[in-house]
Amino acid sequence: MLEKALGKSKKNLILIQHLMTRNSSFFNLIFRTLRVFGFLLFSSAFYQVLAQSDQKQTAESALEKVLDLQKLRAMEKVYRENVFALHMRYLYRHKYFDDAAKYPFHTESTKYDLNNAWWMAEFATLSNTEPKFVEVELNKAGFESRFFRGDETDAECFVAWNEKAVIVSFRGTEAFGFTDWMTDAKFNLVTWPYGGRVHRGFRTTFYELWITLGVRNFLKSLVVGHSGQKKSVWFTGHSLGSALATLAADAYGDDCQLYTYGSPRVGDEAFQAGFHRKAHRFVNDLDLVTSLPPTQIRPIYPYYHVGSLLHFDIDGNLRKKGEISSVDVLDLAGFWDKIKKAALVRIFLDHVPTFYIDKIKKRLEVAQEKN
Repeated sequence: MLEKALGKSKKNLILIQHLMTRNSSFFNLIFRTLRVFGFLLFSSAFYQVLAQSDQKQTAESALEKVLDLQKLRAMEKVYRENVFALHMRYLYRHKYFDDAAKYPFHTESTKYDLNNAWWMAEFATLSNTEPKFVEVELNKAGFESRFFRGDETDAECFVAWNEKAVIVSFRGTEAFGFTDWMTDAKFNLVTWPYGGRVHRGFRTTFYELWITLGVRNFLKSLVVGHSGQKKSVWFTGHSLGSALATLAADAYGDDCQLYTYGSPRVGDEAFQAGFHRKAHRFVNDLDLVTSLPPTQIRPIYPYYHVGSLLHFDIDGNLRKKGEISSVDVLDLAGFWDKIKKAALVRIFLDHVPTFYIDKIKKRLEVAQEKN
């Protein structure tokens, strides 16, 4: 049954490849903006099967049986080359921190702050660009920085700091990063040393950055500034990056704040119950990634979100958890209901990181007009 479902996903992938080679800008955009699309094609089949069985087969081993992994990696290389122009347009042409003077970073704030939400969204989006570009843009905004890149998991993050704050921003999954797709697909739960269980792929990727590459130790070396004053610590990320930022905030072990954008579910109910960080989780309307892993697979893989929910509707209105109806497409309706409620393009494009920035800025403009 599992191989039959995966065979269907393989046919879908071949169809998309055919459309891509015909230079379809629509599919280029989908693949560029939603790195998780390939993950959805494969893992949706796993979710359906595992929800009705007790199979313990891991996602990656099933993929290896059905798919030619070398061919997929070759396809990834072609896709990277074909969509470079789009990559430039959506990430490198964005004017990072352009309204920094208008909406200053409130580094000492200990509560939810819309200004800080905009700053963190900028950091999260910037982490999806190349190291030199990151360094230049952060320098313009008044921050020093250091970039980290893993060899085993291809994970990336940067640490930015000034005299008042330290920010750790994790890169989201690349649209054509095969290693990232495999990270997303390793969705079985594993023990988390700080309480509960978490997504295995996320934990493995996080450990390479946090422990092996020394992000944890480097961060702690920066917390006390030259003046002797303790700096505030912030974690952020978009998509896969938000999942890694969530684990980092939990593992940090001291006071910090977490802002995430388009985050998938990270851990089980025990992880949720033991998560006590100041966390603010933004969801852009029908962003599909925020419904992954889907709720229907409980109790086999009982994933839960953490943090205070802040939801943008289609008009850009920002609602908090208590203001969202019981027919909430974010968490309650689940994976397939979300697909039924929206055109395919919206559930993918609502995940684009710059769209999060745009909606936050609009709320800032509205707030400023009222004052």
